[in-house]
Amino acid sequence: GPTDGGTTYLTVLDASGLGISLIQSNFHGVGTGLSAGTTGVWLHNRGAGFNLMEGHANELAPGKRPMHTLSPTSWTRGDRLELLLGTRGGHQQPQLLLQALAALFHANLTPAEAQGLPRWTTSEWKPATRSRILVEDGFEAASALAAMGHDVDPEPKGRQGGWGPISLIRVGDDGMATGAADPRVSTSSARSRKST
Repeated sequence: GPTDGGTTYLTVLDASGLGISLIQSNFHGVGTGLSAGTTGVWLHNRGAGFNLMEGHANELAPGKRPMHTLSPTSWTRGDRLELLLGTRGGHQQPQLLLQALAALFHANLTPAEAQGLPRWTTSEWKPATRSRILVEDGFEAASALAAMGHDVDPEPKGRQGGWGPISLIRVGDDGMATGAADPRVSTSSARSRKST
């Protein structure tokens, strides 16, 4: 039968300081069913996100890309690469990345500290349904959100398909590259080194 879609994200930094933030996502099944030549890389079917309703923000039009949540990022400061960051995770990708960015740049945490913070997201909302706030174990604001009337759903760390995983590499002013593996999954790895 049909298989679920899938997303892979990776980030690497070579010895010369060249960094890559890469995401591949089939969306539904095996994507379009077409591959890029003989590479074995399937082309995605994110075009399914277009809407045929005239005037819709995601209306199909020439030269337009469909709105989606894929967000591999590369951050620079001046002419220097500072951060490579991305995640898989469906509709919650931008939200999870913003939490990591706030931890790194606002709270000045290390990549490992940022990876260890409890995360939150919203349930995927649909018409006539009430959205829930999903909070990871240890998320301090959970009871305050519930007291304000939000539907808060505590979820354990490492729940299947949730909380990312986020992959990141940060390059300090001294050229030291620090990666941090997301502790929520066994398929995440990181290594730190000084670039030349």
